[in-house]
Amino acid sequence: MSTVSRTKRIADILTPEQSAAALDISIATLWRWVKAGTLAPKRVLGRTVFMKTNVDALAHKRRQLAAG
Repeated sequence: MSTVSRTKRIADILTPEQSAAALDISIATLWRWVKAGTLAPKRVLGRTVFMKTNVDALAHKRRQLAAG
């Protein structure tokens, strides 16, 4: 595996803290959303992470709803 593809994959995942910051919500809200099925986490090497594309899509949807 090349360094470029590994780096790209790492850039495609976010920690819970990064995800909450990107969504402008608290960690507690993030975990409520996970429990409600709003956002699905993944397990990678024993750690819980979120796919950046999913977080970005949810952030976009929230901005659209806020704009009316």
